[in-house]
Amino acid sequence: MSTVTTSATLSQDQIDGLIRSQLGIDPAAPVAPNPLVAVAEANSAASVAMDVVGINQNLQYNYTVGFNNWAAQVTAGRIDPAAVPPPAPPNAMIAAKASDGWTYMVTGPDPVCPPLPVPAVTAAAPPPAYVPAVGQAVQAPAGVNYAAGYKFTEMVGGTAMGFVVEQDTTPWGSVVVWRRTS
Repeated sequence: MSTVTTSATLSQDQIDGLIRSQLGIDPAAPVAPNPLVAVAEANSAASVAMDVVGINQNLQYNYTVGFNNWAAQVTAGRIDPAAVPPPAPPNAMIAAKASDGWTYMVTGPDPVCPPLPVPAVTAAAPPPAYVPAVGQAVQAPAGVNYAAGYKFTEMVGGTAMGFVVEQDTTPWGSVVVWRRTS
């Protein structure tokens, strides 16, 4: 899925600035000399790199679930993609080695994955053959799956007519109807 994102595209000053602003740690602060620090820094770098992979996979999964939920609403005709834009992928976490030698996990400048394609919105169904009077209903065409409460306008013979989708329950089951509102 995801590989370790490094800080190759960022300068050392940018990396240190991210660490200061996101973690409140000053990488330029002096460190006491210790021969085991190099081993600890290497272990820390390996641990942070593994954490970055797991977190970025989780970010991709959460983005994909959120996008698919949005896309299902768009394809069902419940929301207009022009009015409610798709969710954007979050920025990926990166393993950034600071000037003090330690590796930190910070939010990088690039998205965790490319944006998913926006689904095509199907054209509105044709108006019913029988045009009901305002307040009357007509059964929706077969195969048209608008959600109850969905409102739309159709041009019929040069006249704009408003409809709302309703679901009625009958003794034989439920039926989807279009009730004319204007």
